[in-house]
Amino acid sequence: MIWDWCENRNIMLFASYINTRDNIEADKESRSRDIETEFELNSLAFNEIVDTFGLPQIDLFASNLNTKCATYVSWHRDPDCYAVDAFTISWRQFFFYAFPPFSLIPRGTTPVAPNPYPGCREALRRAFQLRGVPDAAIPTLRASLSKNTQKQYNSTFVKWWKWCNDRKTSQLQPSIKNLMEFLQTEFENGASYATVNTHRSALALLFSLSEEDKLLIQRFLKGVYKTKPVFPKYKYTWDPTIVLTYLENQHTKSLSLADLTLKAASLLALTSAHRIQTLTKININDIKVYENDRMDIGIFEILKTSHPTRNQFLSFRFFTEKPELCVASTLLRYLEITKPFRGENDKQLFLTFKKPVHPASSQTISRWVKSVLKKSGIDTDTFKSHSTRHAVTSAAARGGINMDAIREAAGWTPKSDVFNRFYNRPVASKLNFAEAVLKLRNSHTPN
Repeated sequence: MIWDWCENRNIMLFASYINTRDNIEADKESRSRDIETEFELNSLAFNEIVDTFGLPQIDLFASNLNTKCATYVSWHRDPDCYAVDAFTISWRQFFFYAFPPFSLIPRGTTPVAPNPYPGCREALRRAFQLRGVPDAAIPTLRASLSKNTQKQYNSTFVKWWKWCNDRKTSQLQPSIKNLMEFLQTEFENGASYATVNTHRSALALLFSLSEEDKLLIQRFLKGVYKTKPVFPKYKYTWDPTIVLTYLENQHTKSLSLADLTLKAASLLALTSAHRIQTLTKININDIKVYENDRMDIGIFEILKTSHPTRNQFLSFRFFTEKPELCVASTLLRYLEITKPFRGENDKQLFLTFKKPVHPASSQTISRWVKSVLKKSGIDTDTFKSHSTRHAVTSAAARGGINMDAIREAAGWTPKSDVFNRFYNRPVASKLNFAEAVLKLRNSHTPN
């Protein structure tokens, strides 16, 4: 039509190239994004949708100029978008809003392929993004979870992803009905209270629940506990003097490297009341001795009991009354004997005594302590190495040690009730009540 209009007016048209630097104004307009080309649904109509169905999680066809949600999928590369091209991702995981260009409507069907589990880190990233967390803050949030916690939660996420895929429901925006059905299924399949509670804790990272729903889940967990009660691992404990008597008869200066290693690890476990994990985190550079008066050990790696306002710190006086039970002198002897075997980077306190020498793991030190318990006469079929915490903290309480001192020594918080609930146990008696009564009867037989 332009050609006809020009021909009727005897106007000749021809094309020519003009370099960008000589055609700044026209070139600028051709490269600008005209907001009028960014189609979107009228705000009044969108508000009616929200009032009827609720606020969507994500806008699948949008740009940073017209998105209706904080999270959106763009048709081109965009640093603020969740993904590029809505047809490259599964929609099944979202409560989404879609207002595509009219030419794309025939393609607008949800992909039928299941949403594959993306791995723990990616699942958390997507969940945090959908909750409005800035990308820069996501690694910091993930760092709040220890490696062991991430392993536990990963197990939950794998089950949850499959469960949701089987039922074609969203992993990141489920209903309270979906969540409770999942927890009930796990419980019916044999999961304990602790496992169900771990599932609940893990899934709380993936999506938010209302306060009302949280109370409902708490009530559900209470029902799980009453249906399948959880009891402390130990109903009673052993007397630490049995093991201490055995160790006192082990003369430190004449022991082999293997026996000295077992004695040092066991004494440290008994007198510190800490987990075996703590013993693996002791760096010899952080051991300080003060004129044969005391030995201080600072622990600066992250532990289960670590807290920003609480340092992990062990301190031992030289126990001159009973030198064979002196932790400080035993550790000094151990450091002296192991010095020739230490490489330049072998800074961990406890090393294996079999070649090739390397830092001892928690499992290895646990075996050492269990071996000493067994040699002392403790029933190691019942009591494992971790029971040293039960034994010594209970003994300290029976001996009148202040509860605050016990909590501090064991790494518990000042208000922690862990000791009373799980650790404070009576010493196992060789006679039960019935046997004791019968023996009393035998000792009072008539003449």
